[in-house]
Amino acid sequence: MKWTAIESTAIMAAAYVRQERILYVKFHSGEIYRYFDFPPEQFDDFLASDSKGRYFAYNIRGRFPFEPVEERGHRPAA
Repeated sequence: MKWTAIESTAIMAAAYVRQERILYVKFHSGEIYRYFDFPPEQFDDFLASDSKGRYFAYNIRGRFPFEPVEERGHRPAA
């Protein structure tokens, strides 16, 4: 999976697995979440947006099923 660096005060990076329609978002806090059934064209819109944090707040958060991702044996705080 290839991470794309994001210029945002809240979001550090994002990755997208098109064949599975899963968006991964890594926050500066260290938490990583995956969002399911995420449309590929919406990932393109997210990357093209002027404010990734604002786009996330209005178009992603609370609109898709999600779960925290464990990384290297560490589970992010809820």
